Amino acid sequence: MQKISAGVFKNFPRFFFIPFLLAFLFLTLTACQFEDSSLREDTTTFSKIPKQYLSKIQISDIKQIERISITGGKDSPTSQNLSKEEISAFTDWMHQLRFREEISRKEALSSGAVTYYHIFFLDGSKLTISPGEIMQINDTYYRLNTEVSTIKPPC
Repeated sequence: MQKISAGVFKNFPRFFFIPFLLAFLFLTLTACQFEDSSLREDTTTFSKIPKQYLSKIQISDIKQIERISITGGKDSPTSQNLSKEEISAFTDWMHQLRFREEISRKEALSSGAVTYYHIFFLDGSKLTISPGEIMQINDTYYRLNTEVSTIKPPC
C-alpha cells in the first residue's frame, strides 16, 4: 500500500487552495444567511405593498385592535381596545394612506411619544402599525406622501 506524504502537494503553488477556501466560506455564509431569513416572520404582504394591502383590509376581517401608547411617563405604557365604531374609523383611515418609499429603521427612529396599533385578524395573524409622518408597519418603515401625511388616525 502506498503511503501518501505531504510531498504530493509540493508541486502546487503555495496559495493554490485559497480560492477554494474562499468559495467554501462564501457558500457556507450564504447558506447560513438563507437559513436565518427563512426563520423570520413572513412580512412580504405588509412590507412590499403596504398601500395595496392596507386598502384591502375589511372590518369583517378584524377581531380586535389594541392601541398602546408609550409616553415615557410613570403611567406608561397604556393599552386600550378600540370599539367597533373606532375600528370602522381606523379601517377607513388605513384606506386613505399613500406611501412614498421604504426607509431604514435608523432613519426612522425619533424621540417622543409613540402609539402602536396591534391589529388582530380572525385568521390569527397580527399586524402592527405605528402612525406618523414616518409610518411603521411591522418591522418596516415608510415615508408617507405629503398630501396624506397630515391625516391622523381617528382614535
